[in-house]
Amino acid sequence: MARRAYVAALYLSVACLLCAALSGSVAGQACDDKQPGDYTCEQQKAWGKCGEAWLRDGGFCRLTCGACSSEEESCKSVMDLLRTDSDLSVIADLVSASGALGAKLSDASISSTLLAPTNDAVKEALDKAGVSVEDFEGSQALPLILSFHLLDYPKPFDWMVPNIELGTLLADRDGSPLRLKVSRDDEGRVTIVAGVTAVAEKLESAPPARSQCSQVLRINKLLLPPSP
Repeated sequence: MARRAYVAALYLSVACLLCAALSGSVAGQACDDKQPGDYTCEQQKAWGKCGEAWLRDGGFCRLTCGACSSEEESCKSVMDLLRTDSDLSVIADLVSASGALGAKLSDASISSTLLAPTNDAVKEALDKAGVSVEDFEGSQALPLILSFHLLDYPKPFDWMVPNIELGTLLADRDGSPLRLKVSRDDEGRVTIVAGVTAVAEKLESAPPARSQCSQVLRINKLLLPPSP
């Protein structure tokens, strides 16, 4: 009888240890970007380090290196990402009011990068135009102006290399595609140029909000298509 009780207790202890180990293993698979040392995950990926055992076994850069365990865990829509930042609440409301474009940016299965002006940036631009946020929400120009901030893939942003041509914005005022370029000056200031006249700066204090499928990059200006 005593032996059976001992065996049962031993079995229970082993089961508890196994349960704890498995729980720790699952927790360790969280989809995040733990940075190894001084270099960013984007740099590690650019240098071809994603496949190296020390980076993989250490749980580093899982998001950037595409090691997330499931789409459910790793994919969030642009709207999901916007809603995590109170300083992007105005642009989030505008996206919600933009009809088909808003529906697209609420779909976690669609890969996108949104250059998201902060609340102050949107309000500054609208104040200069003499337009309220409420009026802008109902305007026909809203989807066009929002599309001017959208790249239709989650392009990694490597800010260390100057004059990078990152991709094509959806359209300018007449529907023609525009290239997006980024440069870094001697003081480390990053400038985003869309077309000829639309310029904004990336906010260095705010890293991108990112998932496996999409990312949101905070900028300090509302990008407006050049005048015809």
